Amino acid sequence: MGFKERLKEARLMNNMTQEQIADLIGVAKSTFTGYEKGNSEPNMLTVSKIMNVLKVDANFLWQDDTDFPMQVSYEEIKHIEKYRALDPHGQETVSYILEREAERVKQIRQDAEQIKKLTKLSESLHENTTHYVNAAHPIDGASEADKQFDEAIMDDENF
Repeated sequence: MGFKERLKEARLMNNMTQEQIADLIGVAKSTFTGYEKGNSEPNMLTVSKIMNVLKVDANFLWQDDTDFPMQVSYEEIKHIEKYRALDPHGQETVSYILEREAERVKQIRQDAEQIKKLTKLSESLHENTTHYVNAAHPIDGASEADKQFDEAIMDDENF
């Protein structure tokens, strides 16, 4: 997400309309809509007003345009708010479940990686052995006449 998406996310987190914010920062609704669509960018004074109205900082608005290691979505923020509202028992329960689920997913990923490695090994072994269809005819070497002769020998009881 870039500035425009983060701006919209901040607006939605504050349960505000584009028109409400536009009025509070002193621009036309169409101008603010342009900021959210990425058609235009606010100047620094307007950015400062936006941050004050939406109660966010520049790191929030531009975190996806820079290389921050941690990004938090609106949904995650709501989960954190709910977690903080829990009593100690509720927080302990959520932490326990979160830890167990993290371990489960980690194991699933490890298993999937192991399956992928085994599949590659199996495919590699298969590729290295497919040119030997049977003892009489390697796929790459025998002509059709040679194959027919070999089959005749195999079927003939006198040989």
